[in-house]
Order: sequence, then structure tokens, then C-alpha cells
Amino acid sequence: MSTSTVPRRAAVPAGRGHFGELTRGRALWVAVDAVAVMALLTLVALAFFPVYGTGWLFLTVLGFGAIGIGLAILAAHRRWGAGRTGMAGLAAWFLAGSFLVMPSSAVAMVVPTPRTLFGLLVGPVTAWRDMLTLEPPIGETFNLLAVPGFVALTSALFAMLISLTSRRPMLAWLPLAGAYIVGAAVGSQVAYRPLVVGAIFFVIVLVWSSHRRGVARQRLADTSPRVRPFLWAFGAATLAVAGLVAAAVVPVVAAGPERTTLRAGAVPPIDVERYSSPLQGYRANITQHLADVLFEVDGAAEGDIIRLATLDRYDGLSYRVSTLDNHLVDGTTFARVGQWIDDDTPGAARDLAVRIRAYEGVWTPTVGRTTEIRFDGDRSIALGENFFYNRASGTGLATAGLRDGDHYTLGTTTAPRPSASAIGAAPAGAHVLPESQGVPDELRTLARLWTDGAPTAGAAALRLEENLRQGYFSHGQPDEAASAPGHSERRLMTLLADPGRMVGDHEQYAVAMALMAREIDIPARVIYGYRATGSAAVTGQQVGAWPELHFDGLGWVTFDPTPPVTNTLEDDNVPKAPEPQPYIENPPPPPLRPEVPPPDEQLPIDPGEPPAQDAPIDWALIGAFVALTGIPLLTVVVPVAVVLGLKLRRRSQRRHHPVIANRVAGAWAEMVDRARDLGRSPSTAGTRSEQAAGLIDDFPRLTQTTDPISLAKEADWVVFAPGEPTERVAADYWGSSKALHRGMRRSINPLRWIASFLSTKSFRRVK
Repeated sequence: MSTSTVPRRAAVPAGRGHFGELTRGRALWVAVDAVAVMALLTLVALAFFPVYGTGWLFLTVLGFGAIGIGLAILAAHRRWGAGRTGMAGLAAWFLAGSFLVMPSSAVAMVVPTPRTLFGLLVGPVTAWRDMLTLEPPIGETFNLLAVPGFVALTSALFAMLISLTSRRPMLAWLPLAGAYIVGAAVGSQVAYRPLVVGAIFFVIVLVWSSHRRGVARQRLADTSPRVRPFLWAFGAATLAVAGLVAAAVVPVVAAGPERTTLRAGAVPPIDVERYSSPLQGYRANITQHLADVLFEVDGAAEGDIIRLATLDRYDGLSYRVSTLDNHLVDGTTFARVGQWIDDDTPGAARDLAVRIRAYEGVWTPTVGRTTEIRFDGDRSIALGENFFYNRASGTGLATAGLRDGDHYTLGTTTAPRPSASAIGAAPAGAHVLPESQGVPDELRTLARLWTDGAPTAGAAALRLEENLRQGYFSHGQPDEAASAPGHSERRLMTLLADPGRMVGDHEQYAVAMALMAREIDIPARVIYGYRATGSAAVTGQQVGAWPELHFDGLGWVTFDPTPPVTNTLEDDNVPKAPEPQPYIENPPPPPLRPEVPPPDEQLPIDPGEPPAQDAPIDWALIGAFVALTGIPLLTVVVPVAVVLGLKLRRRSQRRHHPVIANRVAGAWAEMVDRARDLGRSPSTAGTRSEQAAGLIDDFPRLTQTTDPISLAKEADWVVFAPGEPTERVAADYWGSSKALHRGMRRSINPLRWIASFLSTKSFRRVK
């Protein structure tokens, strides 16, 4: 039996797609695929753009997209496996990442540095978390461009591999659709023209899928007729899926207040309650740093207010910076920001350079509204990665702490104060602030008295400013009129007790006007900072505080209700020390006249005391009293008093140790002993960081109040750092440890917490 001599068509190797045919004159197919991939990647970049806000984003996305396309073509041509393709992609990531992801960290924007290599290594894992917690636009901050770069590289590589080597090249658009959804999910609440971008994405997918279906139909032209209906059905299903995906993507990225993203659900990263109100340190500028240069601000104009913090919550004791208020999330949230800060407040744009000198603290000096901040120097990374900003109040916070030698560059916008006529015609704004507590009644009454009959809120504010400026200025120094520091409820009562003899400084007058304005329904807060004098150097003498009121159409307007420095009490009104008088010898006293005794018949008769009677002693009653009081005293009261007394003595010795560094170590030891009294046993042989990790495991709600790891590292730094820390550092650390105690208390049963005060486990030696 003869065999057929008809030649048979060579089969395409499974999993190799049509790339073998492309090398025989059909490279146009690859070009069309590459153009489609790059077009869709452009739309992916638009999904990321509201977050990054920099044109370098498109270079990153399209650059890695081109690299992914080239790797896919090379892998298909060389018939690489998954392992070799992945290694090639990893090598391309590190070779091109310096220029495309971290150009500012590389030498000449190309040559990688150790910081660049580290950022590229951890970027695909950690940059997601960081970019979600930074306020957009974040620009090219550290390695955060690794997110769109990694998405572009992987999606382009997989899309081209599906097109060149898969049996279903019509699905090559799926990785790019996934990349687009990722960009929308991690983006901001406002997308860039979502309907237009979504429609263009759908059209490109439709045209590309149709082209790929035509290629597949041409390759299968001699396929059995029974197969062709399945091919048509598969093509129709592909187009249907593309339409459904596009329809699902458009609502996800649609602009509007109801849009939800992963960024919107991110937990606010910081709670500033652990930091004391900066206004409480106002008088220390006068008593301790009057002539000290705290920092230098190059570019500040005379009269500029250098803001340290904006205070918006009064609790009767101090004006504080509010944080994490569930009802005022936008106004009280401090979030990490990137290279740029989105702020459209009108004003003149300027660049300033700030260099820290004698100032120490976390509150970051700024001017006007900050639009950009860039830290320089040896601590630029630590400060930049730990800088938080409240866009509602314009307050910056560097949790790493500013100290001598730190410097940074600010981009700011400043607007002049509106004219008095514009303010006088303005109604009150609608800005919502946290409620005030502990406002004295004298202040409420005086606020209504001074503003009675004012036609507008602006006119009432001008009246408050004018009346307060009629007072007297004094820092309470020895050569000045008596003026107590602080701005508590009692201090404000003293200030306003006699409106004709008000004595104080910026601290009291600014707080008084802000609270008065709030009493007449004008949103108000207090700025604490320094007034620039035209010189770059800023000293403690320039400290000040100013109320800031919100008006409709004008925004926040700064007032100055503090009387001029020259407006002091007259000398005759100031209590004077008694003047010494000349010595005059007093005359001798007159002689005393002797008393004449009364006659004998007028002397009183003393009946005498009644004879004493011996009362019987009730020994049984005495024994019962001793038994009922003495036994409980010896068995209960005395042991309890001894345990509590020993713990208080130990705590006092730790807190007031002669060596200040040991005070910080004692605060940490106090927390470890408290954990032992609660039945937990942190390893005494371990480091403080290891003990902190153990505390987190033992007390689940501990991290809701503070970060034990940060406290442990801070204690290590203070104890082992060269030099002697200040007493303020130790006092602040003891204050910070209170949050750790609160977290421990919330993690256990209340009865167990109370019983721990009587526990003696912390006195035992751990073997």
C-alpha cells in the first residue's frame, strides 16, 4: 500500500506563537504590538500622574515599557525560559533604574550609588506603602517612582510575551489593563480626565484585539472549517471582556467625592498628641534664648511670620495642635509629603533657605504656605523620610528632630494682609475647628461687649484687635511690670479682670483674641513663631504669637492684637519696693502702774476640785479594739504601704538620678518593671529593642498609643551617645513613656492593672 506524497504543513511549536514567522518578513506584527503597548502605557502613566505630578513619570513608565518590550522580543527569539527572562528583567531594573527611578540619587543621573542600589532593591516592596502615606504630588521622592516603573516593566514584558509566544495573543492587553487598574487604585481621589482616558483605552484595546484576531485568522486560513466558528466565538468573547473591563475601570477612576482608593483608606501615619504644645515654651525664648540665634532664614522679608505651628484646639490649659479628629480628618491629619506640596493658595512664590542653629525640636520653621521642601546635608534622608505636614494649617513636623547644622530649602507662597476696608466688609468663613473648652466667662462677656453692634464679622474682628492693643506689654522680667507666663483659663481671667490694666505679651493677647473671635462665631486659631526683621538670623527676642481668623472670600487673615513693646505701665503704677527711712530712736515706754488688789471681802471663793474617782478599766474592750484594728493594720495596710512606698521610691530615684542619661534608662526600666508586675517577663538580658518587640507581642493594643521600638531606640541613643543630654530631654522622655503605660493598660483587664500595683514580681531577680 502506497503512502501519500502530499507534503504536510509544519506545525508551530506549542507555546511559541507566531514569532518564528515574524523572522521571515512579518516584523510589522511586532511593531504594531509594540506601538499598542506603548500607547496603553501612556494611559497607565496618566493614571499615576495625579499622585506624582512630575513629567519624569512618563519617562519612567515609557522607558521601562520599551525595556520590557525589548526583553520580550529577545526572550521569544532566543526561546528563553521563565528563569532566564526573569534574571534579564532584574538586571535591566538595576541598570536602568538609576536614571529612570532615582536620578537625583545617582552620579550624573546615571551612575548608581549605594543609596540608589538600596532604593531599587527595596522599592518594589516598600515603595507601595510609602507612596500611599505621602500627600500628592510626591514628585521624584527617594525611590517612589519604583512603583510605576515596576508596573510598566512587568506589564509590558508580559503583554509582549503573550503576544509573541502564547496561543492566545488576543489577550495581550490584559496585563496593561491590570496596570491601569493598579494606577487608579493607588491614585488620588481626583483622577485625570477619567472618562476620556477610559474611552481611549477601550478603543486601543478594541483595535489591537481585532488586529491580533486577524493575524490569528490568517495563520489558520487552512484550518478545518469546524475550527473557524470557535475562532470567531473566541474573538467575540475577547472583545466583550475588553468592554466589560473598560466599563469597570471608568467608575473606579472617575472623579468626584465618592471615589474610593487605597490611598483614601490608608491609616493616618502620625499622632502629634505625644508632643507638647509649642506655645508653652514661649517665655523660654525670653528667659533662656533672648540673644541666641535659633535659626537662619535666607530670603525672608522684613515682617514675615516664620511659623513653627498653627494651634487650633484650646482645652483650658493650653492651645494645642489638634490631630486625628474623626470629625475633622482633613484639618487635623498630619501626613508624609513628598518633594512637592499641593497648595493653590494665592500669593507670591519665593524660595527660602533655612539653617538650624540653637533651635531644637520637631516643629519645622516655615514661611507662608509651603509648596516644596527639600532637606540637605548628612541628615537629609532621615529628615525627609520623617517629615509630616498638615495642609490645612501649614504646620510641618520632623519627627527625627531638628538640631544644629540641619538645613533645608523651602518653596513658599505668601500673600499680603487684606486692607482694613476689605476685612471690615467680610463675613465669617465656614471653616470648622475643634471645640474649645475651659474658656473663662469674663472673656465671653467682654467679647460680646466689645463687638456689640458690629455690622460684619470682619468689623467685629477689627474691634477686638483695637481694644486688645490698648493694654500694656510686659514679658514679666525683673525690670518690667508683673506678667505671669502661660495662657491657661486662670491666666486669661487675670489678663481681662481689669480691661483698663491688661498686662501681657503675645502669648496672652493672641490666645485671648482667638477665643473671643470663636465666641462670636468667627473661625480662629493661633500661629506661634517668630517675626523676621530683615536679617537672616532669628533670635529668641523675635518670638511671637498671632491670631488667624477665617473670612468668606479672604481666607485666613492674620491679626496682631498685642500692644506695642513701648506701651508699658507708667512708673507710678508699678508697685515699688519700700524706701529705707532714717533711724530714729524711740522714747522709753511709760512706767506701768501697779494693780491694786481688791479687798479681801471681794475675793472670789474657790470651792475646790471635787475628789477624783477611780474609773474601772475595760480591758476586754481594749483587747477587742486592738484585735480589730491592729491585725488588719499589720497584715494588710502595712504590706500594701511598704510595696507602694518601695515602688514610689524606686521611681523617684530613677527619675531624679544625678546622671541625666540614667534618667532615660530608668524610664525604660520602669516600663519593663510594669510589664513584669502585669505577669509578662521581658528578657532582662535582651536589648531594649528586643524588649520592645516582646512588649508589642504581650500587649496587643500597645501600638495604638505609641511606638515602643522608637522609644527603645531613642533611649539607646540618649544613653550611648557622646556627651550629656539635657534635663529637658529626660523630662520629655518620661512624658513620652506615659503613652506606653496607657497602651499596656488598655491591653489587659482593669482589675489586673490595679492588682499590678501591689505585685512584687519586679523586685525579684531574674535568673
